[in-house]
Amino acid sequence: MALVAVIVLTAATPIFALTNGEIIRLTGKVEVKYAGGDWQPAQPGMRIDTGVLISTGFRSTAVLELGDSTVNVRSLTRMTIDELVESEGVQNTSLSLRVGKVRAEVKTTDAVSHNFTIRSPTATAAVRGTVFEFDGESLVVEEGMVALANALAHVVSVGPNESSVLMGSQRPASAKSEKENRGRVTVVDSGPKGKGAEKARRGRGQGSEFEDIPSAFGEVIIEWN
Repeated sequence: MALVAVIVLTAATPIFALTNGEIIRLTGKVEVKYAGGDWQPAQPGMRIDTGVLISTGFRSTAVLELGDSTVNVRSLTRMTIDELVESEGVQNTSLSLRVGKVRAEVKTTDAVSHNFTIRSPTATAAVRGTVFEFDGESLVVEEGMVALANALAHVVSVGPNESSVLMGSQRPASAKSEKENRGRVTVVDSGPKGKGAEKARRGRGQGSEFEDIPSAFGEVIIEWN
């Protein structure tokens, strides 16, 4: 009976496995601080886990491998790893972004799915398998779907090649295409100048005064960043 009780108790207990992260490469000045410790220089291959605070300096970056996911920590960023654990085939990762910007590539495999959350003082970005950039207020999604929420739990879903932004307790802005945000249109007018050019720009065939005025020509340049 005792043996049976032990077996039943073991089967009913969820299996949690702590997952270690690793700094796989860095540039410039990158420091880490473990709970209760002092700041120390980061090194490629350094193991990181829950409670670690990461700080990058000016023109400095760090690339972290957290389970099957990769996080690129941009310059002038300070971030804490709040949770890094796997339970029953689900990798749970939670980060606190105090200041700065990160780019995350969250991978979900057939064997392990991934719940990935980044929190800032004003917003939360939560995903399951995607690629995105987040600076605590502005969100740009490259692949997948990201739920962006403010402190009042107002949520907007942001899809591939879309972005959103929120300020303070305001509702997150509706997702917009990144082509709309990053496009730039330049009009180059190579036609005639002066009064005649103004008439030409209005068109031809509207009266005798327009018959001998050549049409203006130019070009439109559209650039995508």
